[in-house]
Amino acid sequence: MCREGNDDGKRMGSAWKAYPGPKDDLEASSDSSEQVRRRPVPGRSNMASRDSYSSLDSMDSKAPWKTWDVFRIAERVKDVALDDHTISRFRKVLKVVVGVFLTLAVLACVLVGRTSLLLIASNIYRNTTLFCHELPGGRHFTFCSRVRPEKISPGATVYRLSQNVEVRWIWAMFGLTVTPNVFTFLKCAWRACFKSSRTPAWKSFLLVLLSETLHSIGLSIFVFQVLPNMDTLRGLVLTLGVAIVPACLKLIDREDEKGRGFLTYVGDFVALLIQISLLLMWPIHFMTLDLWPTEVWALPLSLLLVSCGYWENYVNRYTAHLGGIGSFLKELKRNTRRTRTKIYLVVSLWKVLVTLVAMTIIISDFHGACARVLYLMGDNGEAGPCPHLVYPIGVANVEAESYLEDPFWVMLVQIVAGLLCYTFSKTACKTLLQVGSFALPLTLTLPVLLGTLISECQAWRANHTQAYVGSMPSYLFWTCELNGDSSRYLSHLLTDYYYPMVIAWWLSFVWTTSHIWFPRAEKLAQTERYSRMLRY
Repeated sequence: MCREGNDDGKRMGSAWKAYPGPKDDLEASSDSSEQVRRRPVPGRSNMASRDSYSSLDSMDSKAPWKTWDVFRIAERVKDVALDDHTISRFRKVLKVVVGVFLTLAVLACVLVGRTSLLLIASNIYRNTTLFCHELPGGRHFTFCSRVRPEKISPGATVYRLSQNVEVRWIWAMFGLTVTPNVFTFLKCAWRACFKSSRTPAWKSFLLVLLSETLHSIGLSIFVFQVLPNMDTLRGLVLTLGVAIVPACLKLIDREDEKGRGFLTYVGDFVALLIQISLLLMWPIHFMTLDLWPTEVWALPLSLLLVSCGYWENYVNRYTAHLGGIGSFLKELKRNTRRTRTKIYLVVSLWKVLVTLVAMTIIISDFHGACARVLYLMGDNGEAGPCPHLVYPIGVANVEAESYLEDPFWVMLVQIVAGLLCYTFSKTACKTLLQVGSFALPLTLTLPVLLGTLISECQAWRANHTQAYVGSMPSYLFWTCELNGDSSRYLSHLLTDYYYPMVIAWWLSFVWTTSHIWFPRAEKLAQTERYSRMLRY
């Protein structure tokens, strides 16, 4: 049996080697004199036809039939459940649904995070005035709500939050400010332990440390000095002024080998001038009125220092055309990217320490007693007047157990909103939805939030004893007054503080950050390709 199979295989092998083409021939076997009729290879006698079954039908019926030597093409069973067109349409619908969801999610998270920040700053505001319904005896209240200061009749009792409550709002602001640095440290520590990372050069490390220190100092001045002394609408607009250094770098940047057109340079120059006007317009307004509040120096300084932290986004491979400075910035960015893990393992903790020291200096004003109030959660005025803290003379302090917890709940809401926004934004960029689901909602944030806050402030002025936001306590609200007067709030903003310039400031900010509308990273790239920082 085996021998016959081997003989047949030998005959077939020798015949296959000697077969010249698609025609019948007779060939003698090397092992015997028996002549075997050879048949054409199925399907090759007619190159126009590739059907194996038609080739089999045309074979000589007398030729020996070898079942193991037949190539059969079976008809493929069609899956009629889903075809390519249906799958393609499903993918398009799914992409639209995911894009809309990410757009709304990013927009909602940014709005919640920004309003939470402004709400915390509003409760550090010194002129917060409450209306409280007293119970008989004068030491207990049924509820308190934030009211317009001018509505308090002369001689009436003025109620304000106690120092114990105000200090907790300050610590809530500190918590949300340093939380990104804490997350950065944890991420860098994990990478340093479980992944390989390069060791930075001292020069690169010190320069990054310097820029991040300036950023932390500016941010501390802004959130602990500027925002608590500003109303909510002005504080919101001031967030557009952190692009002064990026605007300078964008003006001298080429972006590609061919350079840019004349109109592009004109747009960059105009955007830079508008950014400078945002830094100087309100301080100049104060000086013309012979007013010298701390905002005269704190406002431009804080915004300028904060903008120092975003230089890396505006340095690319074409920056070398600037000569020595351009080559230096380009090399610094390259070294920073390669060694970012170990650099920010130290820098993130340093930024937390800098923020803590800056907060202590700003709140205490170099008074040890005020620092003790800050770290001991208040002492109800025993330390005397302190910046941003109520000095309880002529006012009645109000506090409740829930008042002591609310600051940290608002802080937690802001942190969660920031984390979700970072996650959704990263997902949008990785799935090539950056334009519609990242750039668009970020650009629309200020107009939407500005309209919402104006509406809320107008409603608050009309009926100031009700809560206007769902589950938010009535004593919590944004600052809708100027220096303790809300009678002509919007009118003062339009005339005295040049509020129509907001449109120009917003357009300059959008122009300066226009790179987010032109993504360059590929699909599912590493997070570092989309975000300069390792934090949200």
